Amino acid sequence: TSNGLKKTQNDKLIYEIISKSMPGGIVIGYAEEGYPLCFANDRYLELLGYASYEEYYEDAGGLGTCHIHPDDLDMVNRQIAECYSLDAQFGIEYHIRHKDGHYISVYDIGKRMITPDNREIIICVLYDMTENARLKEVLIQESSYDALTGVFNRGGGVRAVKNMLETVKEYSFMFFDLDNLKLLNDLYSHEAGDHALKYFSELLMKYFVAQTILVRMGGDEF
Repeated sequence: TSNGLKKTQNDKLIYEIISKSMPGGIVIGYAEEGYPLCFANDRYLELLGYASYEEYYEDAGGLGTCHIHPDDLDMVNRQIAECYSLDAQFGIEYHIRHKDGHYISVYDIGKRMITPDNREIIICVLYDMTENARLKEVLIQESSYDALTGVFNRGGGVRAVKNMLETVKEYSFMFFDLDNLKLLNDLYSHEAGDHALKYFSELLMKYFVAQTILVRMGGDEF
């Protein structure tokens, strides 16, 4: 139908805009079993050695998981599902198969989004980690920490808490939220709201001990 064609064209335009505005190889799949493919940019195709999206799509059988190393697949699905349930960004290192059959190490930063026609998709930005340990450190940092406040973001915080709970016997949780942040944004601009969030984060880092895991869960919640 004409409406269906318009939606397809709109989705393609959105994916192309995302592709040009983000670094790394980008692949997008629907949030369904096997992550059915709907887009891959030129950088991603080059990373895997394919000359066209059609060639890659056919070789992958239309599924985003097809090129993931079998030994890594369960781990990838588990970590994506965990971050998916938290509506959090994920960062995962695993191996994907090149067209010629060898595997390369990649770091995947991804997030769930909703298309204009209300379909859930997973957008993944992949970086070749084969010979770049420093880049790996940077990407782990970016996928785990909140850019505004400097504390853990939701996904990074959950991972850090789980790791700590494997070794500590005594612990406590505290939750904070800032009252009237929306009013502050409305009256004095979002810049003022950002300043309040950064100031509160600085107070947390100043007064809590080193073993504390500080997390911005989202919005004004810590």
